[in-house]
Amino acid sequence: MNHYNSEKEYFDNLLEIKHKVNKDREDQFSLTENNVNLIKKKKNRENYTPDLFKEESFKFNLDLNDQEEAKAENENETEESNMINLFIKLEEPIKLDFMLLIHKNNKITLLKQSICDKLKEDNKFKKYKKFSVNSFILMKKYSILRELATITEANIQDKDIIYVLLKENFSESNESVKGAPSVSKHSASAKKKSKKHHSKSLEREESLVSSYRDFAPIEMIPILTKPGYKTEPDYKVICRMSLEELQNVRDFAIYNDYGRIEFPYVTNLESLNLDEIVNIEDKLISLYQINDEIKKHPKGEGLNKEAIIKLYNMKPTNKINKEKKDRDNEYRDFIRVLKTECEKKGMTFIKHDRESGEWTFKVDHF
Repeated sequence: MNHYNSEKEYFDNLLEIKHKVNKDREDQFSLTENNVNLIKKKKNRENYTPDLFKEESFKFNLDLNDQEEAKAENENETEESNMINLFIKLEEPIKLDFMLLIHKNNKITLLKQSICDKLKEDNKFKKYKKFSVNSFILMKKYSILRELATITEANIQDKDIIYVLLKENFSESNESVKGAPSVSKHSASAKKKSKKHHSKSLEREESLVSSYRDFAPIEMIPILTKPGYKTEPDYKVICRMSLEELQNVRDFAIYNDYGRIEFPYVTNLESLNLDEIVNIEDKLISLYQINDEIKKHPKGEGLNKEAIIKLYNMKPTNKINKEKKDRDNEYRDFIRVLKTECEKKGMTFIKHDRESGEWTFKVDHF
């Protein structure tokens, strides 16, 4: 036990102890606070998450990725939807058909090139060295495919049939090669003759292929796209004509289920738009009258010339309960009406078939 000399000494010692206790407490508190701060920092380091991986940012980035993937999928789906399959058919001189996958926005020129490459792969075409995109034209039904148009503009749909038309039918030259007579091995002259004949045949084939370039320019081939209309010669044949042949088509005719127009002698079909010129309806045929913008050719030119016209199903309205005598009288009256109509319009009545109702007459021009 401590003994203090005075009361003052006692209180001074007491204050000193109190200060010492307070200082120890402060140091202890400071140490504790520092420890807590260090622990927090350590935990923060352990649990630190970059902004990219925070929940909201991560979700946002996931959304962006999903959008990009969806966009890519949509683009792929769009590309796939724009791809169409076409049936390509070649009928002369060799029968070939195959499927071709192509984009709808491609031009007909690319379609022709793809078909040309495909045909060249066939063994039957390898001998035609000069065969190229200029050796043929393409048709869909009765329409020529214009090269500068796109597949969409040409109204080509998925699974449509596209016909390949070559300028010449060179099957005859093929037969001459295949059917060349066999030559005796002991006959040198026969060998020489056969070799010469074979060489000429091949030259002929090559010349026929190169002559494909004699096509009439596409812009000069008559246009015929209206459904139901057909021609004589067949429109496919017309499309394969040279310009000279196109200007001198003999006995041209155009017809459908309602009637027929025949042009005797020679007709120049160069650059004619048959869609705009010719109109054949039930009991009605007209030329150059579809609209006011159609320019009529001078008399004797284009289709404004002599023609034989046939209208189908031209019959009097007979009643079933009429007697035969009355029906005969009615038919005679009907013929009289047709003949009068011809006289009024300067046409020549030729005949009328009572059974079929086919009325035939001639016009000098339209």
